[in-house]
Amino acid sequence: MRPRIGFTLAAVMSLAGVGGCAHALKSADAAFEGDHSTRVVTAVTIEKSGAQTVWDALQRTIPFYVFHSNGWVEHRGRTSMWLPDQPVIVLDGTTLTDFTVLNNMPAADIWLIEVLDGPDATTYYGTNAGQGAIRIFTKTSES
Repeated sequence: MRPRIGFTLAAVMSLAGVGGCAHALKSADAAFEGDHSTRVVTAVTIEKSGAQTVWDALQRTIPFYVFHSNGWVEHRGRTSMWLPDQPVIVLDGTTLTDFTVLNNMPAADIWLIEVLDGPDATTYYGTNAGQGAIRIFTKTSES
């Protein structure tokens, strides 16, 4: 029987010569709760980030998406030249088509942000959610 040898992501990355990135991955994961397919950002984390708007909170707390100032969202690491890399963004159960409304919404109104990876997102929102889904729950939807 062979002994099992476990490696952490940080150890593998330091062997590959990208040790600086491993620390960034650890600190980015520290803001999330949950397993690797579903990530949760709480109101406490949003408050600690210093975000003023929901768009700002998304930029500061979700590291694997790029949130552009024009309302465009992309998954880091392009997956296709032709297919869109935008995740589905859902606010209190309503799928948003215009993300710029999040620029006018205060971050203090957010209770929870849940980030789903592609396979989990397609379970809830169909094939259009192949790049994932960001579900935003406000404090009024909490009750």
